[in-house]
Amino acid sequence: MAYRWFLYLFDTSLRRTCGYSGPTPYWDWSRDHADLAGSPVFEESPEYGLGGTGNCEADCIVTTGAFANFELAWPIPHQLRRNMTLITGWFDHEQPQNRTLGPEFVRKSIERHTGDYFSFQHAMELMHNHVHNFVGGDLAGDCPKALPEEDCRDLAVSFTPNDPIFWLHHAQLDRLWNKVREFLPFLGTLGDGSDARIANIPLSRLQWQRRHPSNFDAFSGVPLHPHKMNESSFDFDANADHKMPFDVQSVPVAPRRVFDTEAWPLCYRYADEEVTVTDGLSEPTTTASSHGSSP
Repeated sequence: MAYRWFLYLFDTSLRRTCGYSGPTPYWDWSRDHADLAGSPVFEESPEYGLGGTGNCEADCIVTTGAFANFELAWPIPHQLRRNMTLITGWFDHEQPQNRTLGPEFVRKSIERHTGDYFSFQHAMELMHNHVHNFVGGDLAGDCPKALPEEDCRDLAVSFTPNDPIFWLHHAQLDRLWNKVREFLPFLGTLGDGSDARIANIPLSRLQWQRRHPSNFDAFSGVPLHPHKMNESSFDFDANADHKMPFDVQSVPVAPRRVFDTEAWPLCYRYADEEVTVTDGLSEPTTTASSHGSSP
């Protein structure tokens, strides 16, 4: 919920501050789940690639692509880092990170949980966390080597946007949650009990908010992680009209304000066409899809 507004702030800043006028990209990792590291997103070209994994003999600093040796200021001055791995350790039961990123898991996540924001959010959080964990480094909130762990632990979430993959990843999550103007008509169920209207639609066009009218403005204040209930900022009765704080980045915003991406102030819709890029010398390369966004 908050990330949709965060993406809007980022997109608006690119246009107003940098003069950017093109589409805002997303990374449909369900297409690349079998070989995430081989995704075109991680091309090593300095012209259009975001670079691959880092050199972990030197704090996993990224040395390829357009963001090679990219200087960052937070939480301390350091260079962009990645440490791509499918297996991240005991906390994820030694399971591969891509197990929740394939088309089947995505389809089931959208087909189920009708009107149940909490359970849908849980499925989304699995996809969300596993991309962060797979890429590693800044995106995973791994502390720079020069910063003591005890000084960094509480800051981890705050510097995950250091990696440009952050924006492509969260735009994909936003896309999966997104709604369009008309909801799909009910077409009955298939022999396996699945929803026929979902089964007959290409995965690239599936979005949970349009799955059913009761999904559109579904929202729950219940946290996914029970320990969060002890935090002073947690409100068990939070609803779609409560305000989400954004510190110095924005005035507080109610979740209800961001339900409809095609309404003011968001005013964007997602496209599913592939975008072809080229460095002018080699054959064109098909990259992640993008969505158009207007300020």
